[in-house]
Amino acid sequence: MNIAITGTNGFIAKDLTESLKAKNINVIKIKREKDQFGRSGSKFLLTSNGKDYLKNVDIVIHCAARVHQLNERKEEVKKHYKESNVDSTKILAKHSIKSGVKKFIFLSSIKVNGEETKYNQFFNENSRVNPLDNYAKSKYDAEKELFLLKKDLKVVIIRPPLVYGPRVGANFRKIISAVNQELPLPFKNIKNKRSFIYIKNLNAFIYECCINKKADNKIFTISDNHDISTNELIEKLNFYLNKNSLNFYLNENLLKLFFRIIRKEETFKKLFGSLQIDPSRSFEELKFIPPFTLDQGLKETASWYKSQYGKK
Repeated sequence: MNIAITGTNGFIAKDLTESLKAKNINVIKIKREKDQFGRSGSKFLLTSNGKDYLKNVDIVIHCAARVHQLNERKEEVKKHYKESNVDSTKILAKHSIKSGVKKFIFLSSIKVNGEETKYNQFFNENSRVNPLDNYAKSKYDAEKELFLLKKDLKVVIIRPPLVYGPRVGANFRKIISAVNQELPLPFKNIKNKRSFIYIKNLNAFIYECCINKKADNKIFTISDNHDISTNELIEKLNFYLNKNSLNFYLNENLLKLFFRIIRKEETFKKLFGSLQIDPSRSFEELKFIPPFTLDQGLKETASWYKSQYGKK
């Protein structure tokens, strides 16, 4: 089996590449075109000197995406998201059809369904869409473009929540770092619930979508199937890092005001709001059982962090 993957320098696709190669699958890395200054653009490098990089490829797994960029002018944001996440996806899919690719797996985001859920209410593959920011809107627009091509290409859409695991970055690594430094954190008594997915569970599901015909032309919402509060996450990280970070109570309204003042309302939602996914239908569809529990994933993530940054 020949599988082409985009975004192979990123957290998810790098792990996916390693796991597929371990199964003796031939992986072709698809990179973005570079300009004269060596900067990556929005389009993918699909041909070079008469060579078609998708020739003889069975499946394309599209992981690459544009995420939030710092110091970006507001008037350019929507345009850049469209170019990178919508237009380039459409071009990649059409070239896949031309090259004889059989299946196209698109890594979308649960943000297509919205930013938060009410306590103990869940998103699933049948939930209404409600993308609120440019990133989520571009992911949904890309999904729609792909489904227009499903007569000529088998399309699989996967909408995961926050992905964690060894080499994780962004906000999840910041939380681990804060716990590792035993910083006081204001999450005690927070009763939110959030879904996460361990990277090895996500990539095991992606592989199942590669080999299972029942995945064709479907949308899947997946998670570890074990939702926890931010408070519980801190407690588990304390345990696996062997730390004793102080978790104290602070009035949630005061915290909300503080995050509004520093213009970090989205961060507040991620830390204090709920976002739950019910993956049961998606898992039942493919007879899939996540190979790792949330605790196993957090333990492995903490072990990696300690080996890399534990003494810092």
